Amino acid sequence: MSYSANYSGVYFEANAKIGAEATGKLPFTLAACVYYVAGPFLRLTPWVKGQTSASVGTQNQAGYSLTGGLTASGGVQMSGWFKNLCDSIPSVEYTFWEKSWTLASGTYRF
Repeated sequence: MSYSANYSGVYFEANAKIGAEATGKLPFTLAACVYYVAGPFLRLTPWVKGQTSASVGTQNQAGYSLTGGLTASGGVQMSGWFKNLCDSIPSVEYTFWEKSWTLASGTYRF
């Protein structure tokens, strides 16, 4: 009679990820209004965005990214009595140029 006992350990794997993001914008608007009714406008919006992330498990790492950019848009804005008369008719805006740059980024493994 033979007897054999085997034990293989319990396999357990866990991964966790976390991330955060923040964006700051500072729009500058140049507008003209004709008779306090409607008029064209041009908006330049510089922005900066920061992102961080971290993960633990099979890959332990933390990373960051900082990007910045400029957006140019324009259109027609309604105002005053005409906007009220037309039940708050919305302004029309079109983004015609956008550029972004990576200012800094990196990943740390631990």
